[in-house]
This record gives sequence, C-alpha cells and structure tokens, in this order.
Amino acid sequence: MTTNSIYLGQSRVVGFFAVCCVLAGLGVFRGLVSGGRIRPGFAIAECAFVLIMGIAAWKLYQSKKAGWYLTLIFVLAWFLVLPTIRILWSAYTIAFTFGMFAVLVWLLQPSVKANYGVKI
Repeated sequence: MTTNSIYLGQSRVVGFFAVCCVLAGLGVFRGLVSGGRIRPGFAIAECAFVLIMGIAAWKLYQSKKAGWYLTLIFVLAWFLVLPTIRILWSAYTIAFTFGMFAVLVWLLQPSVKANYGVKI
C-alpha cells in the first residue's frame, strides 16, 4: 500500500466518522425537538458516541498514533455493543456496521500500522 493510498483511506475513515457523528447527533436532536420520548440514558450514550468518535477522527486526521488506537478501540466497541442494540436493525445500523468493518480492515493493514508506528 502506498503512502497516497494510506492517506486516501485515512480521509475516507475520517469522513465516515464525521457522517456517523452528524447522523447520531441529528437523531438525538430530532428526538429531543420532536417531543418524542427519548430516554436520558440513551441521549447521554449517543452524545458519548459522538464525542468519542469525533476525538478518534480528529486524532486520526492528525496522523497521531493515539488516533489509530482510539479508532481501533471505538470500532471494537461498536462490534461488542452491536448485539445488545435493542432498536430495530435499520439501514443506518447496517451501513454503520459495514463501514466499521471496512475501517477495521483498513486499520489492520500492515502498511497502515507501520505508518502510524503501531506494533501489534
């Protein structure tokens, strides 16, 4: 994998994370504004999702080693929490899952790990 393809993958991962943050934030905002019954625990969890994903995307954008680790932790957390999601499997959940899988495959490429100085 060349340096250009690593940075192309990096920009796509950061873009995917940005889209995920926007969609999650809009979901919470819509639930609060529309008068829908959104539980405070769900709203807090969704805000934590947006915050952690945003931090991971920013650190990854800055090409810092911490960004690689945060992204890996976040993707693995997504797959750990996935079976416990009690909402219907929507198109968003399916798209996020495939996107997270693609991010995981990209992260574990030897050239990507070498670019971030990760030795796993």
